[in-house]
Amino acid sequence: MPQQKKSMFTKTKGNAVVFLSVVKTFLYTAHVHYLEMKKPQPNWSFKMHLIFNLVKNFIQRGAKETVEDAQTLVSQAKPKTYKNIANRALVVPQEYRERAARAFEAAYPDIAPEHSLKEAPLTAEWITYTGPKSGKSTKPIIILYLHGGAYYLGSVNSHRDLVSNLVRRSEGEALVLNYRLAPQDPFPFSIHDSIAAYLYMLDACSREGIRITSQNIAVMGDSAGGGLTMATLLGLRKLGLESPACAVGISPWLDLTHSTNSFHLNKDTDYLPSTASVKHSSSPAISDKKWAKRKHFYAPDSLLKHPLVSPLFEADLHGLPPLLIQVGDGELLRDEGILFALKASGNYQSMDRKQSLDTSKSKSTPVSLEIYGEMPHVFHVFSFTTSAQIALDHCAKFVKEIIQGVPTEEERNFATFADKENSLRKRFVAYDGSIEEIERLEIVGDGNTIKLSF
Repeated sequence: MPQQKKSMFTKTKGNAVVFLSVVKTFLYTAHVHYLEMKKPQPNWSFKMHLIFNLVKNFIQRGAKETVEDAQTLVSQAKPKTYKNIANRALVVPQEYRERAARAFEAAYPDIAPEHSLKEAPLTAEWITYTGPKSGKSTKPIIILYLHGGAYYLGSVNSHRDLVSNLVRRSEGEALVLNYRLAPQDPFPFSIHDSIAAYLYMLDACSREGIRITSQNIAVMGDSAGGGLTMATLLGLRKLGLESPACAVGISPWLDLTHSTNSFHLNKDTDYLPSTASVKHSSSPAISDKKWAKRKHFYAPDSLLKHPLVSPLFEADLHGLPPLLIQVGDGELLRDEGILFALKASGNYQSMDRKQSLDTSKSKSTPVSLEIYGEMPHVFHVFSFTTSAQIALDHCAKFVKEIIQGVPTEEERNFATFADKENSLRKRFVAYDGSIEEIERLEIVGDGNTIKLSF
């Protein structure tokens, strides 16, 4: 077995290396931004340009480390204390994971788990808003949050800031799940865990004597967590379980084959790697020769088009709860989010007629699609931007309106579309915060080229 490389982040001089890297990135960005007058997007400030480059460089440097070191680094994010926010760690009882696994294996007998290197407890954290409520509704809002990280990175720690922001705006609470990660625990263990958490919430989550039902729950996730959110909805439907009230996909990763045009066209306007896969230094987690032959840690290449791995390839996306999908116009994953919204809402017409959906099978899914101009992947973490503030507000408003309702028709922003057949609300949010309704979304050429009309 090859000797495991020691991470630069754990060396004595690691802090100095990181500091020099930041200085180098600052000087490079200043030169390009001010002297060469070049930037990834025309309206970006120097601050946005700099942080974008810092994130991009961080990801590139992390890819040179072992998987284990990268996982440790991301999970060591320091917890913060937020006003009117309470945090409580918990372990989801093992019985729920076992129930989910049995139900999943019965519903999907063709999917055999590859292996499990560690049967660790299913840990999570409640993040609860404790401040004054703005509305009169007493219906609790419970979010099951599934973090992003390409299915092999991320944790409660890495996403506590983002989820706290969402919880504060929605005035509810969120269960943030540390689902099992690849390559140690690849597909389908993440879905086992998300369904286990959902079953736990239905059975055991009550607050002050108020019983929690599926209609109090919103499932939400970013990037890989957004893909896992949609896969969880498909799994719940297959298992015959109650759907949640609604779901939100933040820059969802819905196509692990990278078949859409934006993945190849937006490489200069996103911080994600533009290659189909990310390689890491040799380590025990990927010592088997099979890892060198596959595109992703999460699933073998033979399963990349399975709907639970890449929900975009699900033939019937109808009958799901109301969805909010937010994508950045400059991100690699933009088009798969748009295509998913079109397919789910019954508005997908491809140049390849074989891909068109039979809308007679079930009621189409109501979808609110938002495209944010000049924004990269999961731009919500760039919280200083107007776009991030609007997107976070819309996530909260969407969940509140679907779960709690609103007093008058004039105050309704999202919920009106939820009762309409073939409903797709399409909005473009410009970098300055102005919002326009998209009159037409057209798919041309090879079936994956998106054209917008205002």
